[in-house]
Amino acid sequence: MPWLVDSADFSENSRTIAASPITIALGYPYPNPFNSSVTIEYALAREQAVRLKVYDVQGKLVSTLLEETQGMGVHRVVWDAEDFATGSYFARLEGVDGKQASQVVKLMLIR
Repeated sequence: MPWLVDSADFSENSRTIAASPITIALGYPYPNPFNSSVTIEYALAREQAVRLKVYDVQGKLVSTLLEETQGMGVHRVVWDAEDFATGSYFARLEGVDGKQASQVVKLMLIR
C-alpha cells in the first residue's frame, strides 16, 4: 500500500515514530465504493489501545468495529455492511491513549 511505510523501515524506526505525535495511519479502504463489505487497513507506530467506529453522514454511530489494544504494525478490519443502506459512511480510527490521535476516511456503500 502506498500510504504505508515499508514494514522493515516501520520496525527499524519504531523509536523515532513512537516518539512523534503521529502514532496511527489510516489507509485507503478497499474496495471503495463497495457493495457489501469493505476492508479498512491501518498501521500503528507502537502498541496502543485503539477504536475503529463507523458513522453515518449525520454523525450517528452505526457500528463499532474494534476497541482493543493492538501491537505495532499493519492491521486489517472488514466491515460487513450487508444490513446497511446505500450511502456515505465515515470510519474513524482513534488512539485511546492520552493523546487521542485520530483519522477519518470516507466509505461509499452502493447497492
